[in-house]
Amino acid sequence: MTVTSWVLLFGTMRALTPSLNEYKNTLFSVVAQSNIRTISQRTYDHLLELDLSFHQSRKTGQMSRIIDRGTRGADSILRSLVVNIVPTFLELCLVFGVLWASVGIEFTAICGVTTASYVAFTYKITLWRTKFRKQMNKADNEIGFKSFDTMINYETVKYFNNEKYEGANYSKLLAAFEQGSLKTQSSLSILGSGQAIIITMGITASMYLAVTQILSGALSVGDLVLINLLLLQVAQPLNFLGSTYRDIQQAHTDMRRLNELLSNNVRTEDDPGAVEAAVPCQGDIVFDKVSFGYTLIT
Repeated sequence: MTVTSWVLLFGTMRALTPSLNEYKNTLFSVVAQSNIRTISQRTYDHLLELDLSFHQSRKTGQMSRIIDRGTRGADSILRSLVVNIVPTFLELCLVFGVLWASVGIEFTAICGVTTASYVAFTYKITLWRTKFRKQMNKADNEIGFKSFDTMINYETVKYFNNEKYEGANYSKLLAAFEQGSLKTQSSLSILGSGQAIIITMGITASMYLAVTQILSGALSVGDLVLINLLLLQVAQPLNFLGSTYRDIQQAHTDMRRLNELLSNNVRTEDDPGAVEAAVPCQGDIVFDKVSFGYTLIT
């Protein structure tokens, strides 16, 4: 192939990349929306089958938050596994293969150690962050329950002059959510900083080794540019992999509460072999000579 053909091929692939990504999102949306619909319908039917004592607990606001986040969590997990993790793994394998074939095993080993360190660090910190996410979700559910319950029982709150009491309880819940949100954000900053340091150390080690081999005549300046581009190509999917794993952990936390909601057993249900009751005869209910009135007392 000529230089012109390679340039035209490069331009064509660059033009097709965003179009293929949009087509991928559109194609996956059909699966995602079907999954959300199935989970939502199952949850809705299960809630309707539960007995009256469950619904009298007045946790409508909390249940709405759990259902909303649980269904979105299922979509997030499915999208992350199919759209992000599998393509990222294939891309990393391709980059390792090109790096090994082009510049040797030393740079491939550095890239492999960097990738392993990145994945291990992300896994450890994400597990540590899970408890903060649970704390924030719990406070958010309680906030939804408190606000919804207060609005439904507005007359009762006004009759007993409990505005300040309810406001103080709501403020405590907001403070708990604030603390959980701050811990979640600060731990996310620690995770992002650690990931950037690992990637930078890997690129720096590779650049140092490349410069050393250039000075000795083993590599050329073009090889240095190739190594830099390949390492940056590795760093990009690793960033997606880190954010994807965080999303999976958060979605798993959200779906756990939804599973707890679905695990409530139906106390009153028909036997598997139950049949419709046979009515021996048909009759009518008639109100005859029925009257109502007040007796005046003087």
